Amino acid sequence: MIVERKEESMTFEELVNGLYDRRILLSEENINDSCVGRLRMQFIQLNLRDSRTPIRFYIDTRYGDVDEALSLVSTMGTIDAPIIGLVDGKCDAYGLALLQSCGIRLSTPFARFKLQRISSSSSFCYNGTNISEKFTKLGAHLELMQEKLDRVIMGKREGRELRGLHLREYYDEQKVFFGEDAPTLGFVDEVVGKGIWEGEHIVLPSKIGFQQ
Repeated sequence: MIVERKEESMTFEELVNGLYDRRILLSEENINDSCVGRLRMQFIQLNLRDSRTPIRFYIDTRYGDVDEALSLVSTMGTIDAPIIGLVDGKCDAYGLALLQSCGIRLSTPFARFKLQRISSSSSFCYNGTNISEKFTKLGAHLELMQEKLDRVIMGKREGRELRGLHLREYYDEQKVFFGEDAPTLGFVDEVVGKGIWEGEHIVLPSKIGFQQ
């Protein structure tokens, strides 16, 4: 993929703007309010401009805010234009939730997936005094968000028993899987390689049968 530029170096903003004109959106490693605000605006604008041409969404995430991630999931659900998601690099639980909100879910072979929990049952103590009760309301909110996040992540595992994956096992910090294993787990439609970003329109594997 070649993006024309006048200078040797390009800022992230310039890169984002150049790709936006080609209907390619980039996530940031931190799914926070700034990132989500930008992506929400871009999805809506591209959809209003043309609701038939696919929007390509490049996902590479490390961490973030669950409320912001779920709000972007909601926005993506209102977009009429087909959304093609591609994971390359790293993908945390928030990135995986965004991928499941795409009409077509792709990954490079060695993209690294790691699911992290957003809540903890740990008890907090200060000078021997248990103060975990102060975190009861916060803990309840986090557990609710965890359930919502899990539901999005597991939502497209069609034809598979949800319990079969033992999702909680994947919240272990050491538990990771790669793009080449993701189709078997039901999280990715197909693993792709060279040529996926070529030209003005995405080059899709024939197996997907997506009509542009």
